[in-house]
Amino acid sequence: MTTSARTVCDPNCHASPKCGLSATIENGRIIAVEPADYPIPGFENRICMMGRSRLEYQYHPERLRKPLKRVGERGEGQWQEISWDEAIQLFVDTQKRVTDQ
Repeated sequence: MTTSARTVCDPNCHASPKCGLSATIENGRIIAVEPADYPIPGFENRICMMGRSRLEYQYHPERLRKPLKRVGERGEGQWQEISWDEAIQLFVDTQKRVTDQ
């Protein structure tokens, strides 16, 4: 079954306003991204290369899907998979330490 969903470009994009996107979805997987209508005149049917390349990032076989923690020295490229709970706690602890300093 193929459906369509209206969305906007990547949250890391610095465009203001974000590009309107129309995503074509088949069996729960995005198969195409096209420009969509936009409510602000002058921005309709606009999409940048970042927006067009989202599928490449989304479904790349080497995309990270779980948090990693460095276990070696910086630059050695040694990582260990950790849980989301551990990653969040590590982040919170680091933020508290930095704030206290």
